[in-house]
Amino acid sequence: MPPVSNADVLSRSRSQFMDAKRTPVSEAEAYELVQLPAANGSVKLAVRGRIEIGNAQRLLNDIVARVGEAPHAVDVDLGGVEYFDSGGGAVLIALRQRLARAGGDLRITSSTPAIDGFLS
Repeated sequence: MPPVSNADVLSRSRSQFMDAKRTPVSEAEAYELVQLPAANGSVKLAVRGRIEIGNAQRLLNDIVARVGEAPHAVDVDLGGVEYFDSGGGAVLIALRQRLARAGGDLRITSSTPAIDGFLS
């Protein structure tokens, strides 16, 4: 079996992402992004797995694709995140800034003690 490149994994997961409500977990991504039912112009997302510097930009791109142009609010459940480093913090800061420019809010609805410590 020929080796799989990161570009192959990314293009396959992008096409799967567009066809489904879930972003599949792979070794290259190490996270799962799930869109949950929401109301009142908000978007509700849950992230599971690892959020780290190596997948931060990809996660931010996936979230932005789910969020769309101008949601009222984005609720993010981080309760299933097993690992969170500065890349995860950068994702949250960039998402918060992007939403603020559009008049929206970022709300962390669930977290872990490690993430809470990192963000405080």
